[in-house]
Amino acid sequence: MSWILFFWACSSPDEPLETTAWDLTPNLGDAVDLAAVEAGMRDVYANLRATQSTRVFEGFSAAQEHWAAGCPEIVTWDDGWYWHGDCVTPDGTDTDGYGYVYSYEDHDWRGDGGSYDVLWSEGTGTTLFTDGTRFHMGGRALLYEGENPNGSCQVWGSQLGGSFSWDDPSVAEHWIHDGGAPTLNLEMWLCPSGGGTDGKNLQAEGGFVTPGGIATNLEGWVLSNQGSCTHTRGTVELRLHDGTWVQVVLDSDSCDGCGEVTHFEETLGQVCVDLGGILDFEGAPWCSSSPSHAPAPRPSRTST
Repeated sequence: MSWILFFWACSSPDEPLETTAWDLTPNLGDAVDLAAVEAGMRDVYANLRATQSTRVFEGFSAAQEHWAAGCPEIVTWDDGWYWHGDCVTPDGTDTDGYGYVYSYEDHDWRGDGGSYDVLWSEGTGTTLFTDGTRFHMGGRALLYEGENPNGSCQVWGSQLGGSFSWDDPSVAEHWIHDGGAPTLNLEMWLCPSGGGTDGKNLQAEGGFVTPGGIATNLEGWVLSNQGSCTHTRGTVELRLHDGTWVQVVLDSDSCDGCGEVTHFEETLGQVCVDLGGILDFEGAPWCSSSPSHAPAPRPSRTST
């Protein structure tokens, strides 16, 4: 009982308690470093176009090279096929999982009356190669390429949604090597002068994490090259290294890549990021690996 007596001895009910009002309003000026926001934007832009599904199909093709009769089981139909299994091939490759692969030609994939070639894979599976490397796919990967309805523009698309990894040395410089879980749709347009969009246009929707650890989500993001000016619009959300989330609202009328930074709905200032290089490509924008160039997984053995 001594501790109870001690408590009452130190706290007389006759003495009023002093209270202090806490100010919970965040100090926005100290919370966000605009230089860190600018660096985060540069990191996102440097990795945006590279975060596409070509590497997933390359890893899947590498796994398929080791398949054998009945490992895994395969069922085919006119425009696709299904695989499933938990087995070890004669060369020692361990395959576990299931998935679907669809391939379309001259298909109105976008629903705009255009003609597109499509390669689409969905499922979950892991391949352990005999050299110790591993390929994993859990989700959906898609590539498409074609022309808009009047044939004035060439269109390429990439869609990713899920968890993917492939630690082969050949992809050491790419996002898939260390693994990632992007949910990102990319679409690139190439239009000759006078063909609707003058020059090139890249659209992005969704999120990913850069190799540098910056998490981002893009909403309504469009980058277009019109004459000598490169415009961008939309919103880029960033999670900085200290865990702070900010939004960068881009000015579509600007040619300098500038946007207003907001945090807790408070405008903090402006950052400007060089947009040069994002639209630069020859041939196809996905490292010359659109559906007509990409490793297209085709079963060499089928069962029905």
